[in-house]
Amino acid sequence: MAVKEVLRAYLVDEDDQVHRFPQPRYVRVLRREERMPMFARKTIRFVESVYGVENGAIVYALAHFPLISFDANGRRDKVHLHTEQQPTGEESRGAETNEWRLLDLAERMATLRWEPTEAVFKRLEGSIPQLRQKDRRFAG
Repeated sequence: MAVKEVLRAYLVDEDDQVHRFPQPRYVRVLRREERMPMFARKTIRFVESVYGVENGAIVYALAHFPLISFDANGRRDKVHLHTEQQPTGEESRGAETNEWRLLDLAERMATLRWEPTEAVFKRLEGSIPQLRQKDRRFAG
C-alpha cells in the first residue's frame, strides 16, 4: 500500500499554545488571497506538518517552522515575501563555490523560521492526527 500524506498547519500564539489552522485557509494566506486583520503588522509563528500514513499507521512526520509577516491590511507582507524570494548579492553574481551559496542560503532561511521550545513540541505531539477507525483496521 502506498504512503498517504496528511498535511496540517498550526498557528503558535504568544503563550506557545498550538492551534490547528485550516490547511485551505493557510494556503490562501500564503498566496495573499485572504486577509487576516488580527495579524496586521505582526509576524506570526506557524508550523507546517506532513504526516506519512501507511497501513493505518503514521510512518513519518516532518515539520517546518515558518515566520510569516503581515502588512497593515492583514495580508502576507509583500515586501517581506519579495525579500524571501530575492537572490542575495552572492547568488545573483554567481558565487565561486557551492559551499558559499549553501551557507548564504542557510543564513537567509534561518531568518525566515523560528525555533520551537520543548513545550511547543509536546503540544504538537498532542496534535498528531488521530487515525479514523476504518484506517486502524490496516494497522499491524
